[in-house]
Amino acid sequence: MQRLSALVLGAIAGTLGAILVSAAEIWQLRSAQLSPGLIAAIAAVLLSSGAAYGSLLGLWWIVADRAARLIRPNAPNAALPRALLAALTLAYPTIWLVRQLATGRQAAQLIGTPLRRGLIAAALLMLVVAAFAFGVQLARRANARRRTALLVALILSLLTLALHWADAQLYRRLYDYLHYALALTYLSSATLAALAWLRALGQQWAPKTARLKFTVVIAVCALTLCCWVLGRRALSDDARRRFVAAEQATTVAHLLEFLPLPAEDEPPALVDESEPNDSEPSTARYSGAKDANVLLITIDALRPDHLSLHGYRRKTSPQIDALARRSIRFNTAYCQAPLTCYSIPSLHTGDYLRSSLSLLPSPPPTLADILAPRGLATHALYNRSIFFCDDKRAMSYGSRRFGFRSADTELRPAAQLTEQALNYMLRRRDRQFFLWLHYFDVHEPYLNHNGFGYGERAIDRYDSGVAYVDHHLGRLLRGVRQLPRKTIIILTSDHGEEFGEHGGSYHGSSLYDEQVRVPLLIAVPGLAPRVSNTPVQLVDIAPTVLDLLHIEHPPSIRGRSLLPLLLGHKDDNRPAFSEVDTKKMVRVGKYKLIHDYRRKTYQLYDLATDPREQTNKITQELVVAGQLRGQLQAWFDSLRRGAKDRASVPRAIALGRLGDRRAVKDLKQLLLSPGQPSTRRAEAARLLGRLQDKAALPALRSATYDDDLEVADEAAIALGELKDQAAREALQITLEHAAGYRRLRAAIAAARSGDTRATPALIEGLYAADWRIQNRAAHYLGLVGDRRAVPDLIAIAEQLQIRSRAALALGRLHGRYPDPRIVSYLLERIQRDDHEDVRQRAIAAIAYSGDLSTTSQLIAQLGKREEDDPWIVEALARLGRLQNELAGFDLGKASDAAEGTLSACQRNNSPSVEEFLSDSHCTTISGDFSWQLGAATTPAAATWLLRARAANAGKLTLTIDQRIVGSIKLRPGWQNYRLAANGITGGSKAPVRVLTDPPQPLTIDYLIGLPAREKRE
Repeated sequence: MQRLSALVLGAIAGTLGAILVSAAEIWQLRSAQLSPGLIAAIAAVLLSSGAAYGSLLGLWWIVADRAARLIRPNAPNAALPRALLAALTLAYPTIWLVRQLATGRQAAQLIGTPLRRGLIAAALLMLVVAAFAFGVQLARRANARRRTALLVALILSLLTLALHWADAQLYRRLYDYLHYALALTYLSSATLAALAWLRALGQQWAPKTARLKFTVVIAVCALTLCCWVLGRRALSDDARRRFVAAEQATTVAHLLEFLPLPAEDEPPALVDESEPNDSEPSTARYSGAKDANVLLITIDALRPDHLSLHGYRRKTSPQIDALARRSIRFNTAYCQAPLTCYSIPSLHTGDYLRSSLSLLPSPPPTLADILAPRGLATHALYNRSIFFCDDKRAMSYGSRRFGFRSADTELRPAAQLTEQALNYMLRRRDRQFFLWLHYFDVHEPYLNHNGFGYGERAIDRYDSGVAYVDHHLGRLLRGVRQLPRKTIIILTSDHGEEFGEHGGSYHGSSLYDEQVRVPLLIAVPGLAPRVSNTPVQLVDIAPTVLDLLHIEHPPSIRGRSLLPLLLGHKDDNRPAFSEVDTKKMVRVGKYKLIHDYRRKTYQLYDLATDPREQTNKITQELVVAGQLRGQLQAWFDSLRRGAKDRASVPRAIALGRLGDRRAVKDLKQLLLSPGQPSTRRAEAARLLGRLQDKAALPALRSATYDDDLEVADEAAIALGELKDQAAREALQITLEHAAGYRRLRAAIAAARSGDTRATPALIEGLYAADWRIQNRAAHYLGLVGDRRAVPDLIAIAEQLQIRSRAALALGRLHGRYPDPRIVSYLLERIQRDDHEDVRQRAIAAIAYSGDLSTTSQLIAQLGKREEDDPWIVEALARLGRLQNELAGFDLGKASDAAEGTLSACQRNNSPSVEEFLSDSHCTTISGDFSWQLGAATTPAAATWLLRARAANAGKLTLTIDQRIVGSIKLRPGWQNYRLAANGITGGSKAPVRVLTDPPQPLTIDYLIGLPAREKRE
């Protein structure tokens, strides 16, 4: 009976304690976008967890009581045996916690020897046992005195709240083991606090009979089960709700790791899912730096947005700015992990070592390993203690000096490090060298340097370190200019540093830009400076250096050479990846996806409009999120596949997978070798199609007659990808007998040449189980332009994941074969669809269809949804109806008609419909500016819509005919604004002026006046 009472008491106390933790959790989330569903989910998960945890404590009490009576059967006081049992229970976790606290360079130095660790563990254990014994005594007194019980309950409640605050605020996302220990402690404290409150109320609440106790146990179990099921469903059904719980909550974030959420619908990645890239291959050649020195400079923990060249408010980097003016500057470069021990080895090897090291038979070679046998002198200057982590294989790179023939690994300030580098370069002035310097002065602990003081805050001292290193870099760069041999200079960092932007600090804990975005400057002799906004990675540096020096890539390199970008080619679909703990990230174009596979959460950010990563658009941009999820999965699958095959894959296949066109010759031989396995020959054909080299055409044509159907089919598809005339009939044969994804790929290859015989197979693809296949099928149905696809596209568009792609395809079809069903469907989506990406692509589809009858409906939608306005304006401009229907301009289209000095923005020439609206459709004005409306008729505008980008906050005033229409506050970045016209009416040539206060460069996309009849709130 007494044992059952302990179990009941534990369950009830755990539930009540969970209510206290729930209140603290919801209070912590008060600034987040709380919804009733999220509050209910948090409460349900915590209540069920609290009841379960309290039951475990009750069960432990039963075991402790039984053990105490076995040790001292007749003793009236069993506190001592229970304390001993508590010591035995807590011994292992306490020792483990102390061991974890000693992990890491600084902690190991602080705690010291194993003996000292043992003494600290023993002291903590004694403290825990003493606290337990003290708690037992308090509980005994609490039973006797109600006032004492109330005091104990209050103290424990305050302790719970304090520990919860510490868990939420201290070292956020760092030291998981410490947060788990805090969570268990305050859950225990909350349960004991609830028990003390119950004791204070007396025994009248407690069940008296065994039957009643069993009833209470069953009720608590039922409540726990219901709360668990409801909380699990609420968090699994809503991705945004789960993200808020994982990212901003505390206790629930811990529990999400153990909450059995349903498996994700993640289809296996397809080998050749992505379209062939139109960018230049990695084998692009440049001969101006073949015999140059290579100077690689890495500055630990340097954030690009703290450099004055990126617009930082402090002039921290005049020397780096000067280097940038003669370099190719990559504004969106990413490290492969915000940890030095993975980031720097990934840079030197060109491989994603955070994931691939555990899969590879041996660590891949470094850049120095490759260059030294080619006759280059290799030397490194870095601090060996920074390459400290639990992965011994990653640390092995530091221990063997990254393959450099000579190295100095002592910690030295920037002044001494620069002096050493200058001395080395002078000694090697007549020999080609590869020199690597790693500056550590920016890294924590942040120090104030004489002559570079900004203040005493951590961020001020950080900036002091940046300015200090920059000063000494000036000496280094001046020394480089004195060398007789040309020198390639590469400047970057291993990771960034967080200062509370997302609640954290330091680095190694998140994949937000403040931790994973790094500066990257590459100065190549003979190449003109330029700025690239294409996402790139540190793993791209090694293949770039090899290409500049005309040295062949080893198969271990997974990065993609930056040489095409250095030469001015475009590559808008280039992805960048990074990872830390259980999170992985991909950045393509302006979008960035972060996936936490342990908590099963996703974050999607549009960095063009949300550079601080504050608005998770995972539920608004489902199509983009799905595409990036597929790319992330394909990348990870490629790492596993590449690691598995690296020892056995022929060199030609390995190079072909890396996109290296030098593999073409060997791939042709492999394809035409009957003795090779058919799977290898089929992959050779597939890679030849992907490499887009016309030299492969004879071999592929011959292979279409191969006796092996798989080889013949892959050769036919490759010919289609190369748009060869011989592909037409070969693909028709493949379409007749192939099935599944190979049949769809053949249809896509045929669709590229406009062959309508691909339509039936593409329509089949619309109904595939994999939504990514559905989207590819819809895309190519739009390109083929066969009206037979219209009913199926409209029908399949009921599925949300394909709706956007189907709308674009329907728009293309309507441009060829006008169909009222298509117009009706697209307008319905624009007016009523709840998903932003679907509406905007339906608008783009109407613009590309060229249907002028839709302009009145598009104008009617202006001002209803702010996020749709830029797309509607761009559509009206493309349809040629803007000046005929509305006052104002899409300035990117009308810059020739405007008066004054204009700096036209560079246009985006990508044919992709996804680039329908771009920030490049704009005109830049500086300070005050005026132009004529120039419309044939200018209606009385009741509302003016403006889309503009300001560098700084300020004020904007709009005037018509020298009368003020209205003023608005400017906010940094691209923003949509609305001004009331105050009854001002302009003529057909009314002069319009935009004034900024204080004067500043302003980039305007459009300025549109809505007629009075379209007045909106």
